[in-house]
Amino acid sequence: MLQAIKFFTPLGHRWLRLTVMGLLVASAIAIAPTLTAHETATAIAQSRGSHPFAGHSIVYVQTGDRWREAFIAGISSRVSHGQAAWTYTVNYLDAAGGGEANIPSGRLATIETAQAQGLTANVYDLSAAAGIEQMLTAHNAARQAVDVADLTWSADLAAYAQEWAEQLIQAGGSLRHRPAADRAQYSVGENLSSSQSSAAGGAIQHPSRVVAAWVAEQADYDYASNSCASGKICGHYTQIVWRETTEVGCGVARNDDATREVWVCNYSPAGNYIGERPY
Repeated sequence: MLQAIKFFTPLGHRWLRLTVMGLLVASAIAIAPTLTAHETATAIAQSRGSHPFAGHSIVYVQTGDRWREAFIAGISSRVSHGQAAWTYTVNYLDAAGGGEANIPSGRLATIETAQAQGLTANVYDLSAAAGIEQMLTAHNAARQAVDVADLTWSADLAAYAQEWAEQLIQAGGSLRHRPAADRAQYSVGENLSSSQSSAAGGAIQHPSRVVAAWVAEQADYDYASNSCASGKICGHYTQIVWRETTEVGCGVARNDDATREVWVCNYSPAGNYIGERPY
């Protein structure tokens, strides 16, 4: 059985499409935001110029004494003394949201610069301990909320997940579960997330945001009936909080210009068995 729903996400002006496959081990697939027509037009404009942040659609913006993660939603320039002076319009991606226009380039920093200078604690991959810790922390916060023991990180599951993430991105970034027989052989559950953008560098997510999108499905899970609300998806969330699951390992893959990204998390033992409650 295949169901698809479409809803509006608060992270900027972006649409989010989720698809879930009904399996015996009922893992779920989430596809993260894609750009609206306006943002696509912005991406085209960016591709035609050599402005300071070309190829870096997700940036950090200095606002007072802090730096906020944002998506470049518009660019403009004027010539002053023979030099181009660039300004930017952004949509903020943090919980406060909102946007801002006419920001000079001096107030912006790329993700790489923000990380190198300690302007953000966000990590956008799992190549170092900080990224793994953020992924675990996000998972375990959801488990602690329902009094379920913390997960531990499995390097074997992470390698397994990374392999599948790379296969999916090489195939174009469309999401599909690893064949059920392969996962059942190792009693492995699976959550998938994908983002797509028309702007170079626009599909990059960090672990906390990926997990937050899955955990948000808690609002559509009814414990009394052990079911999702009508027309809703909650399989990502129930896998994350499944009591018998003890380990998780995740991987992420992106194409060369970061316009497509895939995250895979595998869980052991698998959760989401039909007729059983997660906790």
